[in-house]
Amino acid sequence: MYMAALAELNSRYTAKFGSGTPSTKFVPWFNHVNTTFNASPVVATSMMIWDIPEGGLKLVTAGTYRLGKSFAFKGETAITIEGNDIILDLSGHCLNMCGTGVGIRVKDSIGVTVRNGTVKCGKLHGIFIEDSAVVTVTDVKVCKLQNSDSSLTPAAILANVCTDVTVENVTVCNNRACGTSMFGVLFTVVIGCAVKSSHFCCQHNHDGATAAVGHILCDAIEVSDVHVREYSSGFGVNFDAEGHTCIGILPVYTTNILIEDCAIRDIAGSCDDAHGISVFLCEDALVQNCKVNGVTTGKIGKTSAKTTGIEIYATNAEVTDCCVHNITATNPGDRQCTGFSTAKSDNVLFDSCRASCVTVFDVRGNINKKAAGRGMGFGWAPDPRATFAEPSTNVTYQDCTAVNCQVGFDTWYHIDSTWTNIKCCNTDQKVLICPNGKRTLTCNRCSECPGGMVTTLTNVATGNSVEPCQC
Repeated sequence: MYMAALAELNSRYTAKFGSGTPSTKFVPWFNHVNTTFNASPVVATSMMIWDIPEGGLKLVTAGTYRLGKSFAFKGETAITIEGNDIILDLSGHCLNMCGTGVGIRVKDSIGVTVRNGTVKCGKLHGIFIEDSAVVTVTDVKVCKLQNSDSSLTPAAILANVCTDVTVENVTVCNNRACGTSMFGVLFTVVIGCAVKSSHFCCQHNHDGATAAVGHILCDAIEVSDVHVREYSSGFGVNFDAEGHTCIGILPVYTTNILIEDCAIRDIAGSCDDAHGISVFLCEDALVQNCKVNGVTTGKIGKTSAKTTGIEIYATNAEVTDCCVHNITATNPGDRQCTGFSTAKSDNVLFDSCRASCVTVFDVRGNINKKAAGRGMGFGWAPDPRATFAEPSTNVTYQDCTAVNCQVGFDTWYHIDSTWTNIKCCNTDQKVLICPNGKRTLTCNRCSECPGGMVTTLTNVATGNSVEPCQC
């Protein structure tokens, strides 16, 4: 069943994005498969767990297992679940991993629930789910992951090659890494997955990318009533990192997406991108009733790429009833920050959305310096790399409002798009139209261009219809 799911997603990937399997194109996301797990954990003989052996404990028989106390475990994997119809009830206790490995591993299982307790101080994953179906993680706190191995991608909760995985009423907090990337929750090659009514806070990657909720090569996903705050990334000497971005919610190469009723605030990038929500290279997405407050980048090193409240790279996407506020960037190589943006997209609707206080600063903290760039309420998502520097077609902005932005609406790199009933209040420029204009974008080793890059683009906007912006 699981290999069939992987084959189906591989087939979709190849049809849309070209040859090559996703697992080879996204090696950093799949490096957990090289992790060494306990070779021979002891099989549990009782439903009450009073002891976890040095080599770990394995649950194989259907039933409800309960922790009788909290544990400090120093091995590679504390508890492995490999069976069907199993409930692991932590009974309010704590599983302390003492800076090592994986707390709970679910493998080759159907109908598993992990609930009611805390997993903390792991190195790689608090909970790792693989090759399984119908798995629920609920009322669990995963915190204080610490990882300094730049070759690994830690995630508090990871699901890989699964179907029907639900994470609900979970808290993920106070995690730290110094490596390629780090996630609060990450799904890779999963069909049917949901994150509901959960909180993510206080996560920092000292030298790489970080995100709260990530999906890669997934289908039929839901992210609802999720709250993200105080996520940040840094930059040091890790030039092998895919980037140093900081993002709240990030689906990539994913289809059939619902993101609703989410609140994201205080997202701080170092010198790369920072976004509240980025729907990246996806299909069929709905983002509704989400709020983003406080996204910034460039305060470290006085350079950045760009920031966005909600960014869309997708085919068939709708963003409705969403608000973003206080989106800023310092000296961005992409020459802008944006409340709502889109690029490399087709058939996108922004409906009844509001962007406020979107501002670009130069290295001295000054604003309104065109050389540094401008803060756009709504516009194109710039990128100097040819793979991503593509226009968006058939984009509709209706009943949207820009307040306290340097530019209200930017039509650059839009084709056959419309702006109807748009409003601009206290903007330096209401609508920016630059036929055949040129923009020069740059990126550096921190922002995913190890050798540096300078690109000058000529505007290809055409066939657009723009109503006057009212206040």
